[in-house]
Amino acid sequence: MFTKNLYRVSLFRVNAVNGDIMKITKDTTIAEALKYPGVAEILAKYGVACFGCPMMSLERIEDIARIHGVDIDNLLKGLNDAIKKNG
Repeated sequence: MFTKNLYRVSLFRVNAVNGDIMKITKDTTIAEALKYPGVAEILAKYGVACFGCPMMSLERIEDIARIHGVDIDNLLKGLNDAIKKNG
């Protein structure tokens, strides 16, 4: 029996109740997003180089999109497409 609602399977977060793959959202932190395969490449493509920043565990995808002038919807689509492709 699982003690948490979420567990890792094949590098994706999977909902233990219904098995749905959870997406990177605007509220996902940079540090959490970087755990997924292919995410670093997409962030670099958009000019976001927050990989070693001490704030990456606090800043959310929405924050970096705003700071770097990136369209949040396009960024989220690219990030989620990358984890699906590289999973």
